[in-house]
Amino acid sequence: MQFIFPWSQPDLSKWEERKIHPEAPKEIIRNPNHDVTEATLALEPEGLPIQGGPFEKVSRSILGYQIFGPKIGKTVTHTQKVEVGDTIGLNYKFLPGLRLFFASRVVEVFENEQTERGVRSGFVYQTLEKHPELGEEIFQVTKLPSGEVVLHIEAWSRPNLWFVKLFAPWGRWIQKYAARCAVEYLTHVAGQA
Repeated sequence: MQFIFPWSQPDLSKWEERKIHPEAPKEIIRNPNHDVTEATLALEPEGLPIQGGPFEKVSRSILGYQIFGPKIGKTVTHTQKVEVGDTIGLNYKFLPGLRLFFASRVVEVFENEQTERGVRSGFVYQTLEKHPELGEEIFQVTKLPSGEVVLHIEAWSRPNLWFVKLFAPWGRWIQKYAARCAVEYLTHVAGQA
């Protein structure tokens, strides 16, 4: 984790050199917290996603790693659309005058993928070494055949750094707050004219 003061900037290149934490994959992580957030963001006509509609807007936002909105902080990427192998960072608002910067690696991307549930877009990332948490998270939006545009965020995680372990309940609150901010922000994105 990198501490960012008003006179400093996040450095994604240092994170690009790091490996995925060996215990980050959901199949390996021991005793993870498992969080699922699901929310209907909008309604489209039945059938396939409409051009320029809510599904397309939210899909574009998620694949651009614009998920949490300004309440949480700023995302840092080198691309406008995530790809497998990309390192993506979050410049998290921690305290006035102090931000925390940490990053994860994209391990799976899917765009307009047809599933039994509907059409989905999104990605999966796993945390890198020295990230405050270790684990895996999926961000996806699905257009159901009924027309509902549904956000699904699912995370398997546990504290990684000593001070995160010390303040684990507070860390859990931050994770849940970030998911609520994502629902709020992406609902706004879905409804933009």
